[in-house]
Amino acid sequence: MNDYLIDIKNLAKQKFNISLYKDVIEIINNFLNDFSNCLDSEIYYIRGFAHQELKLYKNAIEDYNKAIELNTDNELDYHNRANAKYNIGLYEEAIKDYNKVLELNPNANIVYCDKNNLKDINNNQ
Repeated sequence: MNDYLIDIKNLAKQKFNISLYKDVIEIINNFLNDFSNCLDSEIYYIRGFAHQELKLYKNAIEDYNKAIELNTDNELDYHNRANAKYNIGLYEEAIKDYNKVLELNPNANIVYCDKNNLKDINNNQ
């Protein structure tokens, strides 16, 4: 399965890079139908990112949750999940994820900006 998984991820990334997000989701769904026991966090991250690009934020959050369950140390999973949560108004949860990114990588400057923007929104409500 390893070589096949690599091929699937590469194909999904190629489709993602040309904005064929629905194709990305279909490719990964088909793969996961055949290999439901897949423990590769990146496959869920890729599908989550495709969901996010299609503004399917709840689906994206589910995929990021699975990716984080499989690998708790990937700051991108937390950052993208925070952005998805932000987009559906889950501001406090988004801040928790931004904080986790900073815990994993204190030099993640973009997160400081995202987090400050979120605090401004919360203060204006």
